[in-house]
Amino acid sequence: MLYFSSQRLAPLTLSDYYHYQCDMQTQNPSLPRFRFLAVSSLYANTIAKSLCQSPVMEQYYSGVTISWKPRWLLSPDEVINENYDLIWSRENALNGLVPGFEHYYQLLMAFDNYKVFWFSKGATPNLNQSYFENKRIGILSDRLSQTHHLLPIISLKNAQIQLASEQLISFNDAKTLYQAFAKGEIDLMTGGDWLRREIDAPLSSLLISDQVKAASLYIRKQHPNQVECALIQAMSLYQQTLVETHIQPGNKVDCDAH
Repeated sequence: MLYFSSQRLAPLTLSDYYHYQCDMQTQNPSLPRFRFLAVSSLYANTIAKSLCQSPVMEQYYSGVTISWKPRWLLSPDEVINENYDLIWSRENALNGLVPGFEHYYQLLMAFDNYKVFWFSKGATPNLNQSYFENKRIGILSDRLSQTHHLLPIISLKNAQIQLASEQLISFNDAKTLYQAFAKGEIDLMTGGDWLRREIDAPLSSLLISDQVKAASLYIRKQHPNQVECALIQAMSLYQQTLVETHIQPGNKVDCDAH
């Protein structure tokens, strides 16, 4: 027993991370690709298609690649060399990685706070020792994930709940975590309201926090200003994943006028 301390889509490929990609209809090889580093695969194909179909994006890019990988795999060199046109991260994480990261990236969209719950396909979760007896709990191996790693560990520690080591099951990405929960391979996991749409089954829930700070979207400072509204429109899909969350454009660009 222990406490926790711890258009055209290319085929999905696996190296140290997954990616979706599509090409613009013009496929002008002289133009760069737009590269977006996300935190999960959620909406990746939909956003890629939206951007590849944008006449504005087509003027500046030959295609779109959306990647996701554990956040600790993002290197300082990748930030300094501006390997990505758009990064989904938290300010403190980027600043810890590269102090002065704002020389290379600026805020495009900020998300407000959102709610995180314990979810079960059975009885309503209860933060006591007897409820968690023999339960299998799924978390991400990404130790920087607030929703799927830090918050469940903090919640259990604060409730003084002890688990056997085999009760904790780690997953490399959110997609496989969700699939395991849907198949009944784990009994409990944490997540936002979006999980109710991802899992085709009735879910019971217990609120952990309603003041979880969402990650924001940071755009490479050297970018065509004309693409900002196309990006904001496509990325607004993420507002659906954070149900009661609002988004704020970083530089107050008025996309309603475009």
